[in-house]
Amino acid sequence: DLTWGPSWVNWRAGNGWIGWSPAGYDNDAYVPEDSWRWLHAPDLFAVDINRRFVTNNYKVYLSTSQPILRYNKFKKFQWVAGPSEDWFRRYNVYFRKDRSDPSELGRFEAQRKAEADRRARERKKEFDERRKREEQVRKQLEEQQRRQKQEEQRLADEQKRQAKERERQEKERQRLEEQRKKFEEQQARARNDAERKRLEDERRKIEEQRKKLDDERRRAAEAEAKRMQDEQRRRDEEQRKAKEAQERQRAEQQKRFEEQQRKQKEEEAKRAAELEKRRQEDAKRLEEQKRKAEQEQRKRDEEAKRKAEEDARKKAAEDQRRQQEEKKRADQEAKRLEQEKRKQEEEQRRQQEQDAKKAEQEKRKQEEEQRKQDEARKRQEEQDRKKAEQDAKRQQDEQRKQDEARKKQDEENRKKAEADEKKKQDEQKKQEGDKKQQDDKKKGNDKGGKK
Repeated sequence: DLTWGPSWVNWRAGNGWIGWSPAGYDNDAYVPEDSWRWLHAPDLFAVDINRRFVTNNYKVYLSTSQPILRYNKFKKFQWVAGPSEDWFRRYNVYFRKDRSDPSELGRFEAQRKAEADRRARERKKEFDERRKREEQVRKQLEEQQRRQKQEEQRLADEQKRQAKERERQEKERQRLEEQRKKFEEQQARARNDAERKRLEDERRKIEEQRKKLDDERRRAAEAEAKRMQDEQRRRDEEQRKAKEAQERQRAEQQKRFEEQQRKQKEEEAKRAAELEKRRQEDAKRLEEQKRKAEQEQRKRDEEAKRKAEEDARKKAAEDQRRQQEEKKRADQEAKRLEQEKRKQEEEQRRQQEQDAKKAEQEKRKQEEEQRKQDEARKRQEEQDRKKAEQDAKRQQDEQRKQDEARKKQDEENRKKAEADEKKKQDEQKKQEGDKKQQDDKKKGNDKGGKK
């Protein structure tokens, strides 16, 4: 009982909730999510505890809780001790310490311990296979969701392409209609027969083009209807195959469950036969002891006989009680397996409904996002157009200012050139005046010298 016991459990607690699950025979034993039992902390010792267990969303409680890491130790052994007394007081849980019977703590004799080891190894293989099956089912569901998303994306792309094609055809039809009206107006204004004949030929060509466009639209509509029918048939076939696969898987699980029950019944019968054989051997041994006791000492015959009978009654009572406990455990195990089966079926149905709802929500969300993107694109185009107009206007204003500045600069340069030219002329006139004065003065000096 210092290594492992059938009643040992692991504990987790968090947010006022507490849960436990079988500890397993070794540290890496697989424990399914639905093997955890969760309830509100004050209900831990409730009389009707079976009615208070959580029945769904086990993963939420596992992710929001923490393991209770509290251990009892004895020499080199240690085992999980469960919630502390402080935890009980914190959540107002009344508790009382009682001394338990050693057999209830998992203290087996050698033979029962060997049987428990063997059952633990067998169940480990079973749980490993079950874990592989759950992983395979999870991968299948993920692959199915991925294919569904790809199909939705493909349908969305196809709808966009069809919308563009319809828009192109509508524009082509409008263009032909406008061209036809234009030709009719030209024909009404035609001056001679040759002009009217030419216009009539052009009108006939336009009618043929319009007729050809109508034929193309009709063929496209028929092709689209055929494609939708083929797509619907393909989806129906995939759903049928998925349903058949689920039915096969459910049948295999039922077959494995029946096989497991058959093995358990065979093991129970084998254990009962071993107990009966052991009881017969004990009776034979007691008879032999009785015979030897009579031969050795007559005085102790009565006492030995009484003791042997008392031992036989106790052993028979112990064996009967043990058989009843084994039968009770077998019935409880069968009931638990039946409950697990019902829970699995209910969980699968609930998961399928959730997947369908989620797919519908994703589809609506994608349509809403597409509508928002179209509106955002239109708003962006309008903003770009306004911005382009503003930029063009601003460039015109800047060009006008530059032209005005250039004109002003040219005027200033012209005025400055005129001023420079005038100044240059004034300086030249001044120089000529000065030169003339100097010549006159020189002439005057020459006349005075001659005199």
